[in-house]
Amino acid sequence: MVSGSYDGTLRLWQLPDGKLLRTWQEKPQAGILTWIEGVTISPDGQTLIAGVSYTMKLWNLHTGTLIRTLDIGSNAPTVFQKRVTTTAVSPNGQVLASGTAQGTLQLWDLHTGGLLRTVSAHQTRIHSLVFSTDGKTLSSGSDDGSIKIWLVEQLLSL
Repeated sequence: MVSGSYDGTLRLWQLPDGKLLRTWQEKPQAGILTWIEGVTISPDGQTLIAGVSYTMKLWNLHTGTLIRTLDIGSNAPTVFQKRVTTTAVSPNGQVLASGTAQGTLQLWDLHTGGLLRTVSAHQTRIHSLVFSTDGKTLSSGSDDGSIKIWLVEQLLSL
């Protein structure tokens, strides 16, 4: 199990005994709070993904090595709105989805880090993203009171 916190700390825990296996500490950037949200593990158990303020970071779960940092590239007027709030990985491990405090949904190639699609999905913060078990749909839930179900194939072909 992995936990993230508003002090910039990620922790990997062993279940069921709760033993702490690894800690990552993100350093604050000039004038920007460093918080961790949207923590997920790839289906193959190899990659840890976390929203770290206005980026997403991917680590090798077993070595702790940073694989890459993805800047969400949002046009939000404030850093707060650029914040990555949730992440999800497709069951086949190919597509990484991220949601922001601004309501933007982005799809990425998990292996290359390439941005596949950006969609204005909601009016406000996206709280949750989940792929269906077959990977054909992606559901998003938001502070705007809506839950949307997206056909992944259609999103990728927009």
